[in-house]
Amino acid sequence: MINIFSKNLFIPILNLLANISIILPFAIYFEIYSQNGKGYYYLIPLLLIYCLRGSGVFLGPILKKTNQQLLILSIVFEILGYIISCFYITSPMFLVLGGIFLGIASSWGWPYFLSIRELPYFKIKKNDWIKSGLLLVIILLTFWISYNTKIYCFIFILLSFLYLSVLIPLSHTLNTNKNLISVTVSTSTKLFTQLFLFLLLLSLLFIERYARAIYIESSVIVALLLVSIIIFLVLRHLYKEKINTPYMIPASVRGFIMSFVLFYTPFYSLSYLGQKQIFLIYCLYLLGFEIGSIFFKIIGSYLYYICIFGLLLTLNSFSFLIGIFICSVFLGLQNNRINTIYGKIYMQDSNIFIKKYQFSSIGSFFFQFTYMLMIGFLSIYNNQEILNFFVPANGTKSLRTQENIVHFILIGISLICILKARKEDHKYD
Repeated sequence: MINIFSKNLFIPILNLLANISIILPFAIYFEIYSQNGKGYYYLIPLLLIYCLRGSGVFLGPILKKTNQQLLILSIVFEILGYIISCFYITSPMFLVLGGIFLGIASSWGWPYFLSIRELPYFKIKKNDWIKSGLLLVIILLTFWISYNTKIYCFIFILLSFLYLSVLIPLSHTLNTNKNLISVTVSTSTKLFTQLFLFLLLLSLLFIERYARAIYIESSVIVALLLVSIIIFLVLRHLYKEKINTPYMIPASVRGFIMSFVLFYTPFYSLSYLGQKQIFLIYCLYLLGFEIGSIFFKIIGSYLYYICIFGLLLTLNSFSFLIGIFICSVFLGLQNNRINTIYGKIYMQDSNIFIKKYQFSSIGSFFFQFTYMLMIGFLSIYNNQEILNFFVPANGTKSLRTQENIVHFILIGISLICILKARKEDHKYD
């Protein structure tokens, strides 16, 4: 039965789930937040799942597990996360608990799937992509039903069932196919110390967001201290694991721009695009990313100019969505560029994708901290609640002006990062 299922549905389902695991949990949580009064009880799980998605990639390399075992563990976490989230109707705390599992799982699923995707048994054929596409339609339809009925248990149950359906075949396949190369991630003897520092990092990230979402006066001071500690912990981890850092700046800038598209723009655009805009933004992201990947050989040399053009277009509300699409094309181009460069630098390293996402997470961290610090300062200066930046439609004209100021500053910082990445990139031509 397992062999029959594996041939027909196992690989297409696993392929699709790995592809959507990065953004789908955040998208679902965002809709729950936007439909439930936009209070901080629903904002906390949303921010928690995003920060865990970025920082979870640092946990994998310090666990004494193989890449395959971590992939299976991510599927188990997805199942637990979605099942627990089904009870959010009784209490938002279930979203917090479910968000912990989903956040970590979403940071593991895709990179660890990539570590086995090129192996002979996991070759994805054209028919597999067609099946994945049909399944994606079913998931999106269920998401749409959940959105309109405001009962997200439908999508939670479907996703938990899909992950459960691939858990046993995947475990069976990895255990029986001896030709699969199982690489153990190196760990030091001070595993518990590193794990403690990682958990401390997560706690600081969460507390930093929680404090600034509720307590305004002390938030900026707390944030400055936490940012310094977080930067120290991340750099310490990179040094401890002796990770080489060629092409680190462009890879980090990729994470910075990705956070701009996937984390920041859904909040910023709520006031003039409405609640349904997240569907549009993520569709534009997926479309742009795939187009960038497909046409890399044709327009790859212009990727940084494409990003600059896209960022500038987001300055105007009429061209905002076009700008998001073009920035997504850049992300697809940059993804191929990084894979090409890392394929040369880390040719014998099976953990190439883990390094890539670690560097990307660093850029994501800096974007989030930059954004949160700016709205924290503005909130204190104007004596208003920071939560107003996450509650669009009913915002005042003054608040919208502040949002535009933040947007202009973020674009300026993004342009500086892009120019720095372009300068670094030329070394590898």
